[in-house]
Amino acid sequence: MYRWEFERHGEAVTVEVDGPLTLTSDRLILRAVLAGAGLAYVSAWNAREPMRDGRLTQLLDQWTPTYFGLCFYYP
Repeated sequence: MYRWEFERHGEAVTVEVDGPLTLTSDRLILRAVLAGAGLAYVSAWNAREPMRDGRLTQLLDQWTPTYFGLCFYYP
């Protein structure tokens, strides 16, 4: 299982999370959380629209690690 990763002022923390629902797709995770299933750990760009229109609120924003985006490498 993926552990949730948080970081603030150089302090890194990982949290092992379990629960009755486990999903691997950001789309499905967002659908579930918007339906009231609980908290979600998803990328900001995938949650941008529901955050913009107020359906979602970012929690622990001071603990959100900086993510520089995806990189592709070619041989």
